[in-house]
Amino acid sequence: MTKKESQNKQKKKKETLSKIIGFRIDNNLKEELEPLLLNGESINIFARRMIDVDRIVPPVDVSRELMAVSILEIEKSHFDSFSKIFWGMINNEESIQSKVDFQLTNYLICLRKICHLLTVHNSTFPKPESSIRYLGNKGDDFVSEGVIFDEDVEEKNSTSSVVCFRVTDSLYSQLYDKAVGTESVQQLCKLMLKPNYKIQPVDLGYINLILKTERFYYSRLNSVGRALVTLQERYSGLDMKFVLIYRQMSALKFLMEESLGQHIKVVKKK
Repeated sequence: MTKKESQNKQKKKKETLSKIIGFRIDNNLKEELEPLLLNGESINIFARRMIDVDRIVPPVDVSRELMAVSILEIEKSHFDSFSKIFWGMINNEESIQSKVDFQLTNYLICLRKICHLLTVHNSTFPKPESSIRYLGNKGDDFVSEGVIFDEDVEEKNSTSSVVCFRVTDSLYSQLYDKAVGTESVQQLCKLMLKPNYKIQPVDLGYINLILKTERFYYSRLNSVGRALVTLQERYSGLDMKFVLIYRQMSALKFLMEESLGQHIKVVKKK
């Protein structure tokens, strides 16, 4: 044994299990894991044994989606105004056709502008492969429904059990470095309870921002869509304008799906 190897061995001996990791799991999940326990080991020892930093893969890069969100946020106010305009015209039965035609043209221009910006964005930043949080190597999909994200391990709960174990400072530091975004060390360890799966941390703040923008635009498209149906019935001679708008609205929905991508999901690895 070389001097360096001897020093490393001595260092490992000195390192103590000074960090405590604790969390709760649903009792149904505990029962599911019991057949995996070796030689009567406890669930705590099993949870410690399942920790493998190499199972944690880099987080999803959402920079492409956030750039699309920034585009949509800039156009948000103008886009939002048309829902109020069209419903205002419906409530004011004296609105003349030329005024309706003018606002329909403005809405069509707004739609085309947003579609153009998203088209340029999508061509500049090609869509990556679908973001997948958990990858299963075999067996059924692992959905983390049995995990209770409650950091208060002292709380009594008849439907859940406490899992608690000690790790070294160095291992805890490695886990801490991997727990990016809104993940915590406890959450990563909970996700590792199921074997054969990779864990991909996510930042729910970014995901929620993307979903919020997506929901806003879809709600306004639905609102305007209902208003347009009423206006089309009321004003004849504008059918072609309505057709062009409906097509552009469909194009916007498609481009948003391409720009904002698919969000957190669980799939079985093929």
